[in-house]
Amino acid sequence: MSSIDERPRGHLCFRARWTEPDGTQRAKHFATFQQARDFLASIDHSLQAGTYRPPSSGRAPLRNYARYWLTTQVARQASIDRNTYVVTKRIIPRFGRSPLHAIHPADVQQWIGELIAEGLSPVTIRSYVRVLGSVMLSAKRDRLIDESPLAGVRLPRADDTGVLRPLSVADVMALAGTVPERYRAL
Repeated sequence: MSSIDERPRGHLCFRARWTEPDGTQRAKHFATFQQARDFLASIDHSLQAGTYRPPSSGRAPLRNYARYWLTTQVARQASIDRNTYVVTKRIIPRFGRSPLHAIHPADVQQWIGELIAEGLSPVTIRSYVRVLGSVMLSAKRDRLIDESPLAGVRLPRADDTGVLRPLSVADVMALAGTVPERYRAL
């Protein structure tokens, strides 16, 4: 149920009130009746569609949600340890104080540039961004944010140095000539 009340004259004189699915009553003030009505129309639509997010969602700092996200992970201990390292040593120092909804693709792109400037490999950078992406995707599923800030972010390309190239016959023969006699059968 929603309603609009006219408040005593002041800067914001119309109060829009609505009830959330859990029964909590909320209110927001507007300068004009039209603004209040448009806002309530969008709230009513999202409530009926099941896509409602409280206005305060996404305002929590990323550090709080990222720490919560770590506790929800079901994986091998090595993966949990790696994710914990990335969250505590890379993501929280960079984005920890920022509210979830205030992190934008440009911020993530700037962070990637900082990681490149540190001399980290493209594979390492991709793994860090993958963890941040998992945190943000989880926040989106929990309806704390509308979109992940990783959409459209450009990642560094992996080098060709990791490509395996077979040895030539001459290389194998040269290598075999340097192996001690007792290991040649291997």
